[in-house]
Amino acid sequence: MQTFVAHDIVIYPAHGVGTIIGIEPHRLTKTTEPVDLYVINFPRHKLTLRVPLTNADLRPISTKIDMGSALSELIRPRKKTGRLWSQRQKGYHSDLNSGDIGKITTLTRNLYATDLEQAQGKQSYSEREIYDEAFIRVAEELAAVAQIEVSTAEALIDQALTTKVLPPELKKL
Repeated sequence: MQTFVAHDIVIYPAHGVGTIIGIEPHRLTKTTEPVDLYVINFPRHKLTLRVPLTNADLRPISTKIDMGSALSELIRPRKKTGRLWSQRQKGYHSDLNSGDIGKITTLTRNLYATDLEQAQGKQSYSEREIYDEAFIRVAEELAAVAQIEVSTAEALIDQALTTKVLPPELKKL
């Protein structure tokens, strides 16, 4: 089990990138022992979450090598499956909430649709919602790893998806 301290940037699978604000004890009832909780801030969601240290399911942000490997997925060809929507949706949510940057990046690539494809109705509203969440999670983690603004990370990812070529800034990772 990895331990974190205040100001560490972490990934919580269900919400993405957050910052540890601190650790605080919390007593569930008057008769129970206090439990130490991580206090995590997720600015995008305007959310502060308290998670037990013993069952946190947190991970540190990716290394530059891991992030570079994950980002290389963006330029590979998209994979479409012929499965039923309910099966695809279950798989999409599983990948999105896995906390694995490789799976989330692959999901982003597979659900990417050009403006023309969107105009032609080739992507459902639900797929677009899942894509948007996956895209922002990759962008937030890239921003944390590369120490850049999230908007810059979004532009770099969009450029890679559109051109199928990694921008020089992403090749450095």
